[in-house]
Amino acid sequence: MTFYEDLSPYAEEPEDTFWEGEGTRVVTFTPRYTRINIGWLAADHPFAVGSPPPGFVEQLDRILHGQYVNPALGTHPCELCDTADDATPRAPRGGSEIRVPASPTEVYAAPFLISHYVQAHRYLPPRPFVDAVLACHDTWRNGPPAPWLPDDAQRLDFEADD
Repeated sequence: MTFYEDLSPYAEEPEDTFWEGEGTRVVTFTPRYTRINIGWLAADHPFAVGSPPPGFVEQLDRILHGQYVNPALGTHPCELCDTADDATPRAPRGGSEIRVPASPTEVYAAPFLISHYVQAHRYLPPRPFVDAVLACHDTWRNGPPAPWLPDDAQRLDFEADD
């Protein structure tokens, strides 16, 4: 995974693609909101550590299990587990991102492994992100709320596999 400094501008993908409803609906669009990097860690870059406030991990996990943004064509293992002395042969893997609204015009863009980083490696995201996660409403669990979607968003529906 590529390292990005926390709170730096996101430039990984020009568009955002949200998989919704257990992967049966895809919405792709060029975002009109500004995306801000959070949690793009790498073993050769230091990061803040500490304990998050009560309820943060649970709310972050709710967001993670309701959003799949910009899914990759594969997954990557946790680089921090691969370099740790107590590394396990099966490091957790991630292959997508999440979005957390920061304001009406900004969102935080984080890798799917962010909860693992917080829980297993004591990564402490910047306070503005922590506050945004704690304030995140359920309308963002399955993708962006309709007012954020531009009129020209491409929507594709797929048949669910039986």
